[in-house]
Amino acid sequence: MDTVLIFLIVFGIAGGGIWQLYRVSRDTYGNNSPLKVDRVYQISTVSYFTSLDSITSYPLLIMALVILTMPITKGFPVFETKQGLGSLLFISLGSLNTYSAGYFLVFQYNYWKFTEGVILTSIPYSHEIHVNVKGKEIILRKGDIERISIVSNNTRLRFSYYTYYLTNGEKFILTDRMPGLWIINEYFRNIPSEYSVKVFPYIK
Repeated sequence: MDTVLIFLIVFGIAGGGIWQLYRVSRDTYGNNSPLKVDRVYQISTVSYFTSLDSITSYPLLIMALVILTMPITKGFPVFETKQGLGSLLFISLGSLNTYSAGYFLVFQYNYWKFTEGVILTSIPYSHEIHVNVKGKEIILRKGDIERISIVSNNTRLRFSYYTYYLTNGEKFILTDRMPGLWIINEYFRNIPSEYSVKVFPYIK
């Protein structure tokens, strides 16, 4: 029985992974590709704040707060040699976790303001992309994008945002949290791009 259960778990996980790869392939370059059919991309509040990155950062913040308060709640004397070193270790670890979690949550909220309500729609028959940014619709055709400015922190906790400058003088911003962002470059290749790295790629 145990062998059968392990077999089902292992092959269930493998099968799920293969199915996800198939879906990604189909939705990217297969029959359901935005290059072949109309596709609409947007993200809900729940999906945004329950992404894999988000749900791993919430426990990290809780753990950081527990670690930081432990020397106080457990009565660790900071200045006594042995126990003091333990307290400093806890405080250092807690501070690092707090910084990582806080950094992520600040940028997660900041990027949400530029992702909420955004809708990308691919129109392959006319080779257009419709971008709806908070009720304002922008229709992109070949030659409409003058250049793209990309700002990223280029770290494991990656945050990047893209500023699209249009030939009519307008511009709009999309974040790397926006699903379907890749279709713009797929539709309109060889757009001049500027890439810069910032420790705090905060969008103002």
